Amino acid sequence: MSTSGPQATNGQNVKELDSMKESISDIINQLQDIDPTRLSFSPFLDLDTQISLAPVSDSPESSVEELHSSSHSVSGSQRSLEQPPATDRQRSELLEPLFSVCLTELQDLRESQSKLAEAEVEFESRLKAKRVESQG
Repeated sequence: MSTSGPQATNGQNVKELDSMKESISDIINQLQDIDPTRLSFSPFLDLDTQISLAPVSDSPESSVEELHSSSHSVSGSQRSLEQPPATDRQRSELLEPLFSVCLTELQDLRESQSKLAEAEVEFESRLKAKRVESQG
């Protein structure tokens, strides 16, 4: 028994839709798996790529140790060129715009997740309609 042209095309369309649904679902799962605490800011990249995944230390103490060990590796001549440490207020003034960008990017990410979820629901309803159409 051979499949007629329209039925074969519908079957192929259903397979393509299933594949697309799986891809969308994978993207949504990947977005949901992103831990917001692992987002970091890199000022040397353009705005579209500033937010990236970064390793997160297990404890604040290990982060402090990493900072101290990296500062000890700086050569003496480089240390003499460094500016004096910034005050808490100066640090706050420098970090505030960075945090603002991070929050904006995080909000955009959440909006994208929401749009993808809506697209998945719409896609599933269309897929069901196609399946009913191909069966009926």
